[in-house]
Amino acid sequence: ASRETREESSLSCEPTDDPESTLTVTCFDVPWSEEAVAAFVEREHEFRFNGVPYMPLKGQGTLMGTLFGVGGISRPTPGMAVLCTRYSDEEYKSVRCRGDASEFERRYGRHGVTTIWDDPVIGSEEFILPCRTYLRHCVLASQKIGNAAKDSFLDDTYLADRTTKLRIYLSRNPTILFEQPPEELAERYGG
Repeated sequence: ASRETREESSLSCEPTDDPESTLTVTCFDVPWSEEAVAAFVEREHEFRFNGVPYMPLKGQGTLMGTLFGVGGISRPTPGMAVLCTRYSDEEYKSVRCRGDASEFERRYGRHGVTTIWDDPVIGSEEFILPCRTYLRHCVLASQKIGNAAKDSFLDDTYLADRTTKLRIYLSRNPTILFEQPPEELAERYGG
């Protein structure tokens, strides 16, 4: 992530007013243990965790990947999953930081981050951009699943400005797909 170029964003989902909107995602089977869940919640602390139904793609099982070093499986039936979604800054500070200003400072403020969810004025140049190596990782993962997932990811994912589709952003910034992850993330983000 780079504060200087504002390339520091990960991904989250948020509601849409479009009743025709769809999203193709990858589901992971996560082995339940207190340690695994605690590690996930700590790593993804800024997100709201929502239980959502999923449906497999027609004619295909739900593609399962690996998480926490556990092999994937394919499941042809609908089910429930956890989806990481956004908070507002106020909600995040109230719910996840439990109203403790020092917790937000420990996680973000000491790095010069003053907002993680609240958007700047539309039309401003202050929107954050995707972290290059994480974006590359996500694109490679969507390509491995197949065209439906790849196309959904590129066409149904928007930048923080909520107008620029990921496919357009990548066409303007093709070098992102050649970014190499830092050594400590090479295996995890290697594609």
